[in-house]
Amino acid sequence: MKDKYIPYRFSADLNKVEGENFVIIKLGFFWHTLKGFIEFFRYSRLINKSAEKNFDKGLLKMENFIYSHKHAGLIQYWRSFEDLEHWSRNCKDHLSWWKEIETNDQWRNLSFYHEVFIVNKSNVETIYNLNHSIKENEYPGLSGFLPHLTNAKYRARERFLEEPKTLE
Repeated sequence: MKDKYIPYRFSADLNKVEGENFVIIKLGFFWHTLKGFIEFFRYSRLINKSAEKNFDKGLLKMENFIYSHKHAGLIQYWRSFEDLEHWSRNCKDHLSWWKEIETNDQWRNLSFYHEVFIVNKSNVETIYNLNHSIKENEYPGLSGFLPHLTNAKYRARERFLEEPKTLE
């Protein structure tokens, strides 16, 4: 008989976030042609290289995602909006990307979007149900840089509403 599988279930300890807020950026790309995919791949490599150099400037974590066969992107977690803004105004890579975006014809093959969320830590719920084989440095999302709580309440209704109601 097989042993029962027991995942590692926990929540990220949001009390360890410095201050009340942190920032999440979602950057997505849609490629319309093979040339667009090649441009996406080039930009994603440049962004990953830049991220590696900026963890000491307020970038807490970055993850790459594939959303569909023509849509991929990344999510970044920043310590504060001030850190993000300082980086975006002073990073030569970032400034050159925007200049290229405004002047380069390859954008007919590739579309992108950029969403910034300023998140109050009291408005976040995290639940992770991970396989024990995942390495600690590969934990997703907020769990990749915050301590873990194994006794957290996992129901948003109990955490976010003053008077929780039972579901019937």
